[in-house]
Amino acid sequence: MKLILGAAQFGAPYGVTRPSDHVSDEALSCILEAAPALGVSMIDTSPAYGDSEARLGRERLVPSLKLQTKTRGGQLSLAVENAQSDFAKSKRLLGRSTFDSFLIHSVRQLFAPNGAEVLRFLLALKERGDAVRIGVSVYDGEQIDRVLALFTPDVVQVPVSVADQRLVDNGGLERLKAKGVCVQTRSVFLQGVLLTALDNLPDAVDFLAPHLARFQDELASAPARCFGFLESTGLVDEVVVGVHTVAQLREIAQAFAAPERDAPWSTFKFPDELVDPRDWKSLS
Repeated sequence: MKLILGAAQFGAPYGVTRPSDHVSDEALSCILEAAPALGVSMIDTSPAYGDSEARLGRERLVPSLKLQTKTRGGQLSLAVENAQSDFAKSKRLLGRSTFDSFLIHSVRQLFAPNGAEVLRFLLALKERGDAVRIGVSVYDGEQIDRVLALFTPDVVQVPVSVADQRLVDNGGLERLKAKGVCVQTRSVFLQGVLLTALDNLPDAVDFLAPHLARFQDELASAPARCFGFLESTGLVDEVVVGVHTVAQLREIAQAFAAPERDAPWSTFKFPDELVDPRDWKSLS
C-alpha cells in the first residue's frame, strides 16, 4: 500500500473530530517538508477544498511528491466548460503541467444527462497526457458497478475502514481489482472518530460510542489497527489520510509501517447505517 496525504484540512474545516478549523501556514510547511521522508507519495486535493490548492501552490513541493486533484464537488451536474476551466485553474495554482491523477469528485456528474460529455473530457485528459491516471470517487457498490459499466478507470477512491467494511463484504473492491483498477481508500479513520478517546468523542457523534468502545478494546495503536485491516483485505493499493500537525503525520506514518495483524476484524465493524458521515446530522 502507498500513503497519500489528503489536503481537505488545508483549505476548509473538515472532520467531525478536528482539533481546529484551520491548519496554520507554519504547520502546513512542516507537514509538507516532512511528508516525503515519512513515506507520503502523493497529495490529494480538489477545488472543493477551499483554498487548499492555492496554499499548496505557494509551498515548495519536492518534485517526487505526486499530485492528485479532482473536479469541483457537490454538484449533481457539471458543465464541461466548468470542468475545463477548473482544471486549468488547478494547474495554474499548483504549478504543475500534469497531474498523476485526476478524478471526478462526485460520481453523480458521470450519471447526469451530460455525463457522456464529462466522461469524454476525462478520457481526453489522459490521452493528451494532462493526467497520468484518471478515475472517480464513489460511495457504494452500486456506484462502482455503474462506473464500470461506463468505462474502466485507472483509480477509484472509496470509503473503507475497519469500521466501514461494506465494500469488502459486498465484493465491491474485488470487482474493481478484477478490472485492474487501483483501489484508493479514504475515510480510513472515519473522520477521526477511530483515533478519538471515548471521553473526547464529540456530542454530535455520541451514538458511535458503543461501537468505538468495542474497536478500542485491548488497543495498542488505533492507526495501526486501521491500517492492519486494510492490509488484511489484500484489496487496497493507496490510502488517503488527513492531518493537522506534523506530529500526527509522524504517528500515522509509524503505524502505516507497522500495522496490527491477525486481529478479529469483523468484530470491529460498525452498523452499516452509521458509517456514512453524510447521515450523521440526522442521527445525532
